[in-house]
Amino acid sequence: MTPSYRLSRHAQQRMLERHVVESNAEEVLASPDSAQHDPNQRSYRLEKRLAQGVLKVWVVQPWPPVGTVQVKSVAWKD
Repeated sequence: MTPSYRLSRHAQQRMLERHVVESNAEEVLASPDSAQHDPNQRSYRLEKRLAQGVLKVWVVQPWPPVGTVQVKSVAWKD
């Protein structure tokens, strides 16, 4: 099940620039293959292999979320 989320303005811009549709980000949030904590940025990088490649989604901690998760950015893995 996809947690409740909201997209930051930065995430919305990156999605447009990088051709990421919202349903792609939802797939990652629903069941990431990996989650790596970045304490310096107070965030988690979630990754999931999709048909188009590996999508990285950065979210504000905590992960897993207690309430609504804030999506900071997105990118396809190089």
